[in-house]
Amino acid sequence: MSDIYGIPIHTSRFLEKDVQVKFPRTKKKRMQKKWSKQKKNYIAKPDTETVYVIDTSKLGFGFGGGKQIICHPDLATIIQEKLEEER
Repeated sequence: MSDIYGIPIHTSRFLEKDVQVKFPRTKKKRMQKKWSKQKKNYIAKPDTETVYVIDTSKLGFGFGGGKQIICHPDLATIIQEKLEEER
């Protein structure tokens, strides 16, 4: 666990998004709709676009106070590298 300007960063490998990698050869909407519903046509990739900022001061005891950042570990390294460049 690290922090940015005093805000702790929590990373989770479970923050992933599904990306469709297999598509039907036909251009018919009916077939595209069927293929989009099948889980076997997707793979999980790291979500390097979404960052969750949670204000834990309103949750009560046990969570600490202030804000916390939750993101994928790959995104956390990107953020840390950009902050080091700025310094």
